[in-house]
Amino acid sequence: MSEEIGIILREAVPDDAKDILSMMEQVN
Repeated sequence: MSEEIGIILREAVPDDAKDILSMMEQVN
């Protein structure tokens, strides 16, 4: 996933989803 999309998602989603995204980024 591109960094721009990740930034947009982080701004758009609630804090709980941010934690999930962080975990996904670590896996990838």
